[in-house]
Amino acid sequence: MKEEVKYNLPSRSAMHPVRKIWHALAGLTISLSYYYLIHSHLYASLLYGLLFVGYGGFEYARINFPEIRKYAVALFGPFLRVHEVSTYSGSFYFMLGTFITVLLYSKPVAVLSLLYVALGDPVASAVGIYNVERNQWRLSNGKSLLGTFACFVVCFLVSIIFFSIELHWFSLGSILLYSVTASIVASLAELVCPIYLPTDDNFLIPVTCGAFLTILSFFLQTPFVVLQAQSA
Repeated sequence: MKEEVKYNLPSRSAMHPVRKIWHALAGLTISLSYYYLIHSHLYASLLYGLLFVGYGGFEYARINFPEIRKYAVALFGPFLRVHEVSTYSGSFYFMLGTFITVLLYSKPVAVLSLLYVALGDPVASAVGIYNVERNQWRLSNGKSLLGTFACFVVCFLVSIIFFSIELHWFSLGSILLYSVTASIVASLAELVCPIYLPTDDNFLIPVTCGAFLTILSFFLQTPFVVLQAQSA
């Protein structure tokens, strides 16, 4: 009997609203705390690096030691899926993606990329699962095109709000260009995981969006990434 059978946990295809709420709240807490409370890039990189190492150690122990796994599942079961009992959870990849994103990219780029995965991913999952149950616009990896579109809409709205507050001197054309293209990248990153790319969208979305926004900023010679000097 597989280890997963011992635990009554939701599958990947279950709606699992508690997990989605937890995902959004945790993502908002991390991204907004970086935006409002942490003003040093070095300190932020060290902090999120230590958090990843600590959480990664916990995940390793949970996976490899049955006694620890038993208590971990009892404590964190409401946020786990059944396939995560014996492998790394989505939270592990989210913490890894957070660390890499904060380390590599400017503060505005990192915060926006983390907001994409905090809000866009759970909405995409909820809409996708709702429509997959009705076999509407379903791909071979189980993802729904309607879920991908929902992710795009959420990321686009987040982008408009973020740019209007943080980079209010941007022209409307620049705001729309950044918002539309970055939201497409986030939606595609959500769409291709985990079948078409063997990784987790909690990692892929912030890292790829951060890279895209950084490259686009340099290409268009806009000050988006230059603000790193203000948060170093």
